[in-house]
Amino acid sequence: MPWFFLLIAGLFEVAFVLFLERASTRSDLAAAAAAVVSLLVSVGLLAAVMRDIPVHVAYPIWTGIGVAGATLGAAFLLNDKVSSYQLAAVVVIFGAVSYLHSTTGN
Repeated sequence: MPWFFLLIAGLFEVAFVLFLERASTRSDLAAAAAAVVSLLVSVGLLAAVMRDIPVHVAYPIWTGIGVAGATLGAAFLLNDKVSSYQLAAVVVIFGAVSYLHSTTGN
């Protein structure tokens, strides 16, 4: 179950970044509030997960989900231009996250 919550924490990290971008470009108070709530949920879940998953595994996976998710979210939801090299980097991140998960024995 900690792996599921780590995934959810990573998705809230993505939501945080996307809401933050919206709040910063449109001065949207609701988006700013959603960004704060998303960040609190994300970090709270990460802290809880680290009781069962070592920090040297949980934090890089959480960060990887955030980076890859923010890149893909910006491309698909915000119409940001993403190059083929950036998409290749996202694939590498998913591979690294999968490898870290597979080496933990959980």
